Amino acid sequence: MKKLLALLMACATMTCAFASCGDDEADDVSTSSESSVSESSEEETETTTEEDTEEETTEEETTETDELDAEEDNAVEKTTYEFIEGADMTAFLGKWECEKLIVEGEEMTDLMGIPLYAVYQLEVKEDGTAVMGESLNELSDAEVSMVYEWGVISDTEMAVINEDGDSMLFKLDGEYMVGTEDGYDEQIYFKNVEDFTPFDFESFMGEFQEGLEDTEIDDSALTDSDSESEMSVIGDSEEELADPPTDSETEDSVAE
Repeated sequence: MKKLLALLMACATMTCAFASCGDDEADDVSTSSESSVSESSEEETETTTEEDTEEETTEEETTETDELDAEEDNAVEKTTYEFIEGADMTAFLGKWECEKLIVEGEEMTDLMGIPLYAVYQLEVKEDGTAVMGESLNELSDAEVSMVYEWGVISDTEMAVINEDGDSMLFKLDGEYMVGTEDGYDEQIYFKNVEDFTPFDFESFMGEFQEGLEDTEIDDSALTDSDSESEMSVIGDSEEELADPPTDSETEDSVAE
């Protein structure tokens, strides 16, 4: 689950971030077009340098991630599931959305403020495919959702397998269908629904960015206040040095 579901959450976060920043980027482009030719050339040069640096960094991070994934694959033995041909699929079909996630005994209902039901939406279809996160495709031109092959392995269990052979086991448990993945102490609880619960990713990311801006303003105000206090102390010290006490004031102080 750490591999399959964490990847989907990362895709969702990046996708809604790009979607919410679209209007701001358009405004920046409009403003830049009014600049002089020389300024535009300088900005293009700087942008190219930054993009090259970002690409190099991304390649390094990708390589490190691939190496970690390879280590995990080697450390965790993959379970092979055999689907039962002609089994009754009725209990598993339909739309399922996540209600909670339990990681090492700790229960979670959201990740970074995003409710789990908004990202982990699973639709199990009669054609033998199961789609996770299809609603996220509306936020980006790229395909974000994940498609699995699925099948029944017992009266109360089904398994999903991706193209890399990674799999998850789902077991019916009362009103829930609980998913687990080999090698991880995590359980993800899905509940059957008529329609997926809608979630406004763009509004969420907009509010998130406003919160960051407010935090930056508060930090700036605090820094200015600290600077004024330091300058006040320095100013008082300078006044004392510039106007030292006279001998008579010193004698009076000693007499007291």
